[in-house]
Amino acid sequence: MLFFVFFQQFILDFTRNPSGGGLLDDFSLDKLGREAFAYLERSGAREAVALYEKLLSDYPHYERSDQVLYQMSRAYEELGQIKEAMAVMERMVRDFPGFRYIDEVQFRRAEYFFAHKRYLDAEDAYTSIVNIGVGSSFYELALYKLGWTFYKQELYEDALHRFIALLDHKVSIGYDFEQTEDEQERKRTDDTFRVISLSFSNLGGADTVMQYFSRHGKRSYEDKVYSNLAEFYFDKRRYADASETYKAFVIRNPFHKVAPNFQMRVIEIQAKGGFPSLVLESKKKFAETYGLKAEYWKYFEPNDRPDVLSFLKTNLTDLANHYHACYQDKRQADEKSANFKEALHWYQEFLTSFPSDIESPAINYQVADLLLENKSFGAAAVEFEKTAYGYPLHEKSSEAGYAAVYSYRKHLDSVEPEDKDAVRREVVRSSLKFADTFPDHEKAAIVLGAAADNLYEVKEYEQALTIANKLLEAFPDTDVDVVRGAWLVIGHSSFELQRYSEAENAYLKAL
Repeated sequence: MLFFVFFQQFILDFTRNPSGGGLLDDFSLDKLGREAFAYLERSGAREAVALYEKLLSDYPHYERSDQVLYQMSRAYEELGQIKEAMAVMERMVRDFPGFRYIDEVQFRRAEYFFAHKRYLDAEDAYTSIVNIGVGSSFYELALYKLGWTFYKQELYEDALHRFIALLDHKVSIGYDFEQTEDEQERKRTDDTFRVISLSFSNLGGADTVMQYFSRHGKRSYEDKVYSNLAEFYFDKRRYADASETYKAFVIRNPFHKVAPNFQMRVIEIQAKGGFPSLVLESKKKFAETYGLKAEYWKYFEPNDRPDVLSFLKTNLTDLANHYHACYQDKRQADEKSANFKEALHWYQEFLTSFPSDIESPAINYQVADLLLENKSFGAAAVEFEKTAYGYPLHEKSSEAGYAAVYSYRKHLDSVEPEDKDAVRREVVRSSLKFADTFPDHEKAAIVLGAAADNLYEVKEYEQALTIANKLLEAFPDTDVDVVRGAWLVIGHSSFELQRYSEAENAYLKAL
């Protein structure tokens, strides 16, 4: 209170004697002014306003009038007298454009105009701060709100320029768009992407995004613009627009790191929207674009993208199984050949891309089974053998080995007479490999016996004898018919080799 009285005395003395004297002899106006401001900041706002007004009225040329006006505007705001505060700030903008806190003053004015939907006035005030540049601590906020000001006026492209400028600024200062520490900053950034999505949606959607960045240059955060717009559409259940937005980015950036992720999201969106035919085509597109032989992998190491590889595997399996099921569907008899080719293609794509995967043996078995269903017996036999012997032991190994022998025998029945000997030898080879590899299989003895018969048929008597004797030694307790057949092969082969004593003994065993 003592200082307040002193300040009042200062006003009176200075009014009477502006050149000095009295209580003011030891004080300069500048020094007293600074102390007065400090006092008034601690005083009540209403008292402060009264003294500010008196000071400005009595000393219109006071060199710190800009600071007096600044403090007065804040005091008026504290009192809730916004119109009076705005009048003071208007005077500051007019009379003191170089005031060191002019950006703050302009921002306060702009916020008032924005809240009262005076968007042209808000635009001018925000623009004055943006024009100051990054040196202003209000630069980012002003740029952000300036964008909203244009958006509110439905000037969507003008709004976009400001929001993109804001994101460019963030990139220039090293801002991490994935950061989560500064919650307020993250929310503002998320909102920036949201209003960019709203703007592009109002301008026409994905095509306008492509046109915008084609005209104004690529951006490192471009993928986030597309994904935010796509998810905006998805939330509105505009599934076609959402998928087209993701696809637009991939078309423009086919070798971007997130391109396969966007394609994956397209498939998810189409499935959610209930478009099975589109899902099928998108899965085929994904498999063709991101198969391990595709150009995309010239730019990325597959092992660094386990998410893409996992989706690719699932995709290839889904495609193969789909077309395999269509092939088996009697209602699609007219497309049987086409479905067979599609199923075979996607099975083989899986095996080419993932030859050593844990799922590869089962996939290889399905390939062989498809070929067998299609009566492509020779090709089926080759794939069954690959399944049985081309991988570490697995649950279908022995089953595949037996199926290979079966397929070769079916192939033998279907070939021309001149080709039968060659195929018969393949039957024997496969049978011997099966029996040697899987002696505990319930069909091992039967397969070995059939191989001995085939060898006798092609007049390979010595080998027929060897196999028949091996059968008797390895499977002494097998079915009696199999044993009898082995003794007959021994008997016939020995007879042909003129080993009559051995033949006689074998025939007696058979009898």
